[in-house]
Amino acid sequence: MRVARVMAGLIATALAGTGCALDGATSSCDPVGIAGTWVYTGQQTAPELRDLSGTARIDSTTAVLGGTFELQEFANGVLVGTRTGVITGCQTSSAVELQFSGAAFARRHLGTQRGDTISGEWFSQDAATTARGAFRLRRGALR
Repeated sequence: MRVARVMAGLIATALAGTGCALDGATSSCDPVGIAGTWVYTGQQTAPELRDLSGTARIDSTTAVLGGTFELQEFANGVLVGTRTGVITGCQTSSAVELQFSGAAFARRHLGTQRGDTISGEWFSQDAATTARGAFRLRRGALR
């Protein structure tokens, strides 16, 4: 529980600095340059180790980002699940905030964009579990 409170505090601090908000406020979002197809790779480090891979398609015709994703989860090289859903979020000059939401889960991704790569940390919490890890989005289609 202490880890969840610390992570929530870190996320709130990071979001306060970006001006991003997922509640529909768009005045400080600037999504220029983020639209397109991205290859997702990541790792869940808690509660158990999982490798993540898939695609994210992001549209940014307005100040609010939207899109879809499909991710596969692997444990010890064995596929254990597929997650699909929608992406919401925003980008400022210094940060990208993306919320990946699907059936019975939501993961908040906080990262920075450098060229054709967005990387950072993600976090999710439900009543029973806190999950977290790192991610990288690389512009382009799966090969």
